[in-house]
Amino acid sequence: MTDVSEMDTYVEMRDSTDKWITPTNKRTRTSPSRKNEQPFSKQSKISDYWLGVPMKNRFSDLEVSDTSERAPSDLDAQQREREESMKQPRPPPIFIYNVEDVQPLMTLLNEMAPKNYTLRALANNQVKLQLMTIDLYRSVIKVLQDKGTQLHSYQIKSEKSFRTVLRNLHHSIDVEQLKSALAEKGHTVVNVHNVKHRVTKKALPMFYINLAPKSNNKEIYSITTLLNCVVKFEAPNNKKKDIPQCTRCQDFLHTKSFCYRSPKCVKCLGSHLSTECVRKQRDADVKCSNCSGPHPANYRGCPAYRELRKKLYPALRQRRVNNVPPGNSEHPLPGNRQSPKATSYRNVVRGVQQDEAHPSGVDPGCSNQPSGDLLELKSMMKSFMEQMSIHHKFSIAMKTKSFMCLSKFCVNTISEQTTKN
Repeated sequence: MTDVSEMDTYVEMRDSTDKWITPTNKRTRTSPSRKNEQPFSKQSKISDYWLGVPMKNRFSDLEVSDTSERAPSDLDAQQREREESMKQPRPPPIFIYNVEDVQPLMTLLNEMAPKNYTLRALANNQVKLQLMTIDLYRSVIKVLQDKGTQLHSYQIKSEKSFRTVLRNLHHSIDVEQLKSALAEKGHTVVNVHNVKHRVTKKALPMFYINLAPKSNNKEIYSITTLLNCVVKFEAPNNKKKDIPQCTRCQDFLHTKSFCYRSPKCVKCLGSHLSTECVRKQRDADVKCSNCSGPHPANYRGCPAYRELRKKLYPALRQRRVNNVPPGNSEHPLPGNRQSPKATSYRNVVRGVQQDEAHPSGVDPGCSNQPSGDLLELKSMMKSFMEQMSIHHKFSIAMKTKSFMCLSKFCVNTISEQTTKN
């Protein structure tokens, strides 16, 4: 049964105005009031309690105040400089040729970039110069060019242009209109080159376009129409195993854009550019500047090119030599494997032991010499072929129906038999 006090809460009562009132279910507070009591405070730390166990925060030394109020120290400045130097890419190396005396070069570098360069001596009086910053690279290479130094280098990575291929555009299009159309789409064109057929030298509907390095360079692949023409932009198909060759000095592993060496002709050994050569027609009187062979310097069959290619791209697997010279027991052929101590099946059937049949320990059935059965079969085949030849000659003589031929054939046959006997 429910309590009477609980049931009274559900009973409707009347007030002085004689209206019905429904009481709420909220219980009245029966606990004594705490007006004079202080509010609860957070529990104090054990380390602050004077009677507690003395404790110490091991990580208190790691607490750092607000960084905005802290003055920058020398350590922070060094760390900032180190991070900036790591973000900045290193400049490309400089290869200097015909260095007979390196002391003047080191004196110049010590004046311009003290303790900010490294030198490495290479073969054929070559020196590899590596500077630490791009600003030093620009200043040093300018001074070396003014002095007429024989050198080559590479393009700075941050200044390297973005190359793309434009297809399905007529070769007679105006280049300036093409540049302005791409500029309207937010791309700065550095260079435009129309591609020609390698053999016929005929212009193709394809262009190489170099863009200035920007963050939106890859957005050019989404362009489908240009100058009211349906076009297609693609990434260039770079041949990874193709070794670059300079068309100025005819040497490998660099290009003419950053080569400052003396020019050499691709056909002859003249000290001039290939475009300035008076020999415009093809002839056999050519000479390579790399190996002095009777071929142009850009011939892919040149021994110097093949040797460099073999060095840069070695074969993954060595070719297996199938023809092993006789007498080489280290690498025998698969068909010539011998087992001197093995017993052949023929001797087992005959009941002959290995030592009794072949004292030398070698079974003739396993050797390369033919056996007696094979020689007998060979002689039988030879006699059969002779009989077939005689029969063939006799049938030919019968078909001609000539008695003279038949008599002559018989005489020749008898003479052949007599000579054999």
